[in-house]
Amino acid sequence: MIQGFLQDVTEAHHRQIELWRAAHIDQMTGLANRAYFQSELARQTETNANHLTIAYFDLDLFKDVNDQYGHSAGDDCLVEIGKRLRAQCTETQAFVARLGGDEFAILFFDKNADEIEGLVSSIIESIRQPICLSDGNEVILGVSVGLARYDSDDLTASSEVLRRADLAMYAAKTAGRNAFAWFDLRLDFDRKNAKQLDRDLKLALEQDEFFLVFQPQYNLHDRSLVGFEALLRWHHPTKGLVPPLDFIPIAEANGLIRPIGRWVMTRACEFAKRMHGNTKVAVNVSALQFRDPDFVPFVLERVKSLDLAHGALEIELTENVLLELNPTFQVMIERLRAHGITIAIDDFGTGYSSLGYLSKFPFDVIKIDRSFISDLKSKNSLRILRSIIGMGSSINKKIVVEGIETLE
Repeated sequence: MIQGFLQDVTEAHHRQIELWRAAHIDQMTGLANRAYFQSELARQTETNANHLTIAYFDLDLFKDVNDQYGHSAGDDCLVEIGKRLRAQCTETQAFVARLGGDEFAILFFDKNADEIEGLVSSIIESIRQPICLSDGNEVILGVSVGLARYDSDDLTASSEVLRRADLAMYAAKTAGRNAFAWFDLRLDFDRKNAKQLDRDLKLALEQDEFFLVFQPQYNLHDRSLVGFEALLRWHHPTKGLVPPLDFIPIAEANGLIRPIGRWVMTRACEFAKRMHGNTKVAVNVSALQFRDPDFVPFVLERVKSLDLAHGALEIELTENVLLELNPTFQVMIERLRAHGITIAIDDFGTGYSSLGYLSKFPFDVIKIDRSFISDLKSKNSLRILRSIIGMGSSINKKIVVEGIETLE
């Protein structure tokens, strides 16, 4: 007789599966977590080294959703983004993970650059579609994507390609968001230079290294001076003049744009006061500044303390701010206009221009981007320019065209 015993290991097996899932799967989205992604990346680099590409995703405006609607709304967004990423990528094409917070990554297998760019463009468009929250509200997010290829001849560790994709993601974000960028070796140099500028920028305000220049605006009919635009400049003690395109993105990233923006607003208002209300002074305001709940009270306090005339101050907002327009922004803008501050749409024609927001948004001036002037030899640019001017005139808005800086 053969004797033995049986043991039911089902429960132990289930427990092992649960432990594995807890260690490898993001509980909120059901995607792979950072640890699982890194182990899969390391495994793939040993067997598939020259056919791997990482796409590093960072959501734009995600913090605003948490601030405005609460963290449960942010969770709704992350779950939905996870579903959209999974729907865009089959298991044979890619390995999808949530790295933490609002950061995701995709490991693409055996795809050439054109195929990856097509997939990433499709993902960006998918993420930009409205997300319906559990409380019934709708939000629209954007995403910045960094791309980096793994090259076994160049990289010594799989973690390096992830770092490179992260660098490329920041390049995409700096370039304007809702876009992708490939890693370039220059990004390493630029990042080191940016870190130094970041340190120097923190001292620039207290050491009085900023100054304003005022670009005149003229009426083309009689060539009379009608206003100025305040432009921020930074005179670095060793580098000399640092272009705004080099330091403004850094100031936005590290939060210094708010105190710098207040300094600019104060100096511009003081200049407007010296003009005795005869001309307006326009000030650029970034989306980050405008989201600051103290922004409007600060501006109104400046206007009141200096007793500025109605129309003496103009605030320029980009189209990206208008696309985020929500009831809070609407109230802020109406409050500014009620105190005689005019509102301009800056760089019109370069963003996601839409007649829809023009009908909803209370503004006074359309500023046409200089790119249309620099390309006037193109018939298309000329037609677009004429169309914008005609549209602006039909709804009784003033038109300012950037780039007309010579008599010709």
